[in-house]
Amino acid sequence: MLRYFSLITVLLSIMFLSGCTTESLNPDINLEKAAEANAKLGVGYMNQGNLELAMIKLTKALKFDEDNAHANHYMGELYRQLGELDKAEDYFQRALELNAADPQLLNNYGVFLCELKKYKDAEDYFDKVLKNSLYKGKAKVYENLGICAKIKGNLAESEGHFRRALLMNPKLAKSLLSLAQLKFDQRNKISAYSYFQQFSKISQQNSESLWLGLLLEKERGNRNGMASYALRLKSRFPHSKEAELLAKMETRSKKQ
Repeated sequence: MLRYFSLITVLLSIMFLSGCTTESLNPDINLEKAAEANAKLGVGYMNQGNLELAMIKLTKALKFDEDNAHANHYMGELYRQLGELDKAEDYFQRALELNAADPQLLNNYGVFLCELKKYKDAEDYFDKVLKNSLYKGKAKVYENLGICAKIKGNLAESEGHFRRALLMNPKLAKSLLSLAQLKFDQRNKISAYSYFQQFSKISQQNSESLWLGLLLEKERGNRNGMASYALRLKSRFPHSKEAELLAKMETRSKKQ
């Protein structure tokens, strides 16, 4: 019996020591490389929509190196997506202090400013990116300018930016859907349907696109098409504003 308790004591000691080792920082680790690796993992998870794991990895990155520009940048972007704008601002500002020349950072900060309705400031940051002759992601910047102009209410300017974005990259889903929506509002059903078809070939449907698809099929008199989009909208996005619009449409139809 005594030997049994001794064995348990030894095993518990090993487990305790192992736990302590994993929680403490290895003195031989390269903190800068560890921070960068975790920052990359964090943005990867964020792009996949796994914000919880993204937070874990980015927090770990900043624990290794609080001055890592990428970790601060991505943490700002993460808090932007979570709607915690004050925290997002703090991390964006810290990232800009550490690396004010990063075009992706400038682009994302421009998006953040646009959402705050600071349109002129947002456009200034987008312009800084566009002046970078080496940056290859300018199509996305024009798309963001288009979205910003759309939020601002300048639809003509918005359309111009989306068109320019698609000239650089014909597979930008947001630009295609936005132009489809704009053309539908302009009663240009042929162009609207064309842009919508291009969008549908390269992107999964969301609540906005399913609603637009339904409206386009309604204009075409295609009841089966309408029913298909309605079914998908109600099943996949039951709490969306588009689902509410559909419910109102169906209520009106029953009363007629």
